[in-house]
Amino acid sequence: MKNNLLKVNAMKKFAKWLDTNRVHTELWDMYNPIGKIYEGLERRQQRADDRDRFCRIRSRQRISWKDTYSRLGQFIKAELLLKYIKHRYSR
Repeated sequence: MKNNLLKVNAMKKFAKWLDTNRVHTELWDMYNPIGKIYEGLERRQQRADDRDRFCRIRSRQRISWKDTYSRLGQFIKAELLLKYIKHRYSR
């Protein structure tokens, strides 16, 4: 078992990463490809791609992650993790 995921701050960061949104297609055309905002959009898109890849692999391995192939399932899983974190923090 990985002990680093048992830490509250690491679990919060994981839940926030799991709830990252993709970049809307209209935003790509609004900003200059050389600017800082465009680089931020690329980083957010990369995080979303990494999250999707992680959830695809995890949904094949674990039964409890079967619903995370969709964005709604990922949001629900992040909310469940945050609920668990708050409950654990209150103990």
